[in-house]
Amino acid sequence: MAAFMIATVIYAMVCFHQQYNKYTTASASLEKTQTQLASAKTTHQNLKQEVKDLGDESYLEKLVREKYMYTKDGEIVFNLPGE
Repeated sequence: MAAFMIATVIYAMVCFHQQYNKYTTASASLEKTQTQLASAKTTHQNLKQEVKDLGDESYLEKLVREKYMYTKDGEIVFNLPGE
């Protein structure tokens, strides 16, 4: 009878250990996925704001002036080093 009890306890400990390992692996995976989700949400918000800004004519004008050195008639662009 004692051998049966010892075998049962050992079996229960092995099963518990396996389940605990699965739990810790799943917890780590969940944490990583939640971090990725938070990052994706931030990226999504930034892209939504950029799309909204691209609909604004003054923002587009500023962007074109900075990126492509676009000027209005009569304007002169000075390129300063370090800017």
